[in-house]
Amino acid sequence: MRDYLAANSPVNPTPRGYAKALDAPATLLTQVTGVPYDFR
Repeated sequence: MRDYLAANSPVNPTPRGYAKALDAPATLLTQVTGVPYDFR
């Protein structure tokens, strides 16, 4: 883990767009619905 983070820091949670959900917003990072936060 430390070697990976040393080579790949900072870790960026931005989706790369390899897959697209046609029935969900582009900001969706989880299948949990009804939560009061939005990833930015």
